[in-house]
Amino acid sequence: MLNRDQTLRPKTKRALNHLSPELLKLQLETCLARASEEFEGAAWELVKYSQVGDFFDLESLMETVQAMPPKALANKLVEYNPDLNYQNLPKLPPLEPVKAVLRVLTSNGRLFLEPT
Repeated sequence: MLNRDQTLRPKTKRALNHLSPELLKLQLETCLARASEEFEGAAWELVKYSQVGDFFDLESLMETVQAMPPKALANKLVEYNPDLNYQNLPKLPPLEPVKAVLRVLTSNGRLFLEPT
């Protein structure tokens, strides 16, 4: 029996189109690092004032994303951010990926602690 972390949901497959979960994860990590470097103050404020601000800072947010299996991360991102343009993630405004990860965490606080 396959763990749900190992399979992409149909909705996720449609949202990613031909983008692999591994590439999505790499792009998301790159976007978070860029937001942290170029927009540190604004990104820090987003995290600080979110519902998870007591538990996460930018660094721990990035570490948590890095620790997630790519398919589980993709499933959760699409579940809580269905309208995000995943094919153009690197071209989105720099804080949008931060908001997307925070949306997942505030919608499901156990996301990065338990598999789905």
